[in-house]
Amino acid sequence: MTLFIINAHPQDVVGGSEIQCDLLAAGLTRAGHDVIYLAVNGRQPQYETIYPVVPCSLKWRELHSLVRRYQPALVYWRFNKRKFLTSVLMFKILHVKVVFAISHRHDVMKWSHKVLGKDAGTVTKRVRLWSARSRQLLSRRMNHLGYRLVDGVIAQLDSQAGKLPVQKQVVIPNSVDPSAVPFAWTSSFVLWVGTIKTVKNPEAYVELAQRLQDLQVDFLMVGTIHHARYKYLAQTSKLPPHFQHLGAKSYAEVNGILQQSLFLVHTCEPEGLPNIFLQAWMRGKPTISLFYDPDQIIQTHGLGYVSGDLDQCARDARALIEDAALRQEMGHRAKHYADAHFRLETNLAAFEAFVQDLCRE
Repeated sequence: MTLFIINAHPQDVVGGSEIQCDLLAAGLTRAGHDVIYLAVNGRQPQYETIYPVVPCSLKWRELHSLVRRYQPALVYWRFNKRKFLTSVLMFKILHVKVVFAISHRHDVMKWSHKVLGKDAGTVTKRVRLWSARSRQLLSRRMNHLGYRLVDGVIAQLDSQAGKLPVQKQVVIPNSVDPSAVPFAWTSSFVLWVGTIKTVKNPEAYVELAQRLQDLQVDFLMVGTIHHARYKYLAQTSKLPPHFQHLGAKSYAEVNGILQQSLFLVHTCEPEGLPNIFLQAWMRGKPTISLFYDPDQIIQTHGLGYVSGDLDQCARDARALIEDAALRQEMGHRAKHYADAHFRLETNLAAFEAFVQDLCRE
């Protein structure tokens, strides 16, 4: 089968959905399918992959030309809803099947917008911000209509399924690549991983480290600083004792760091199914989530704690740091759950079965 995968590429933008698309593209290629990855706004002169990557801006003429050139049977779209309606219209005109993959809770919402900034500032700035938010809301609502032309939907979570007006839907969780780069650290440590921006609440992790500085444990943070307000994280003098920002790391490097950690702390607001949860669980590491528990997986299966507030988070972290047997018990359950749900081979087979069934119709 020839198919397009449409998303930003992880060699341009390191994010959860991009990593998943790369795993899918490589897996399908090894299985004998012809995969062309359309890297939205791709910037690399050359991509180090086993499948072809074509930078793409999602303009109508450009997409039309690419479809004519490669003749895909199916498009796997995982690039939120930007330019979605016009693109799907074109695919349907050219008789190409379309599968939409849900990556974020905003994907299933008719009205949604990303945080564009704070309302503080001059009247002119507030008006501009309101105008930008309004345009974004209207654009996303219009593109939401594109779902009516979609042939199939792949959800990550049971709670996402059935939220879109598409008859053919299936739940296929994200997958984990087990590759790891060895990591060494002289002390026991807790880990936080994510893009450092407002919705990830990194300051909560800094506060957690401050509250637990009496313990002989380091608090490591991994991620690129995407907002000026967090530049202080790169300055050791402004951080609690035993806190260290390691900067950006690759997927395999994060796996290696997780392997040596005590457990993972997650402070992000609800999104989808965070890759970092899967990576931690596959390494047998418990998770403490400040707010978010996708499909109540953590609480239902005893894979860690969902604290709800920072006071409880500090108590939960202290308990896991001080009780090795508890960490081991939760970590064992996490590993067992990950093995049962996030194996690439299993999810790849489910994907192939779903899209092949669509293409036979």
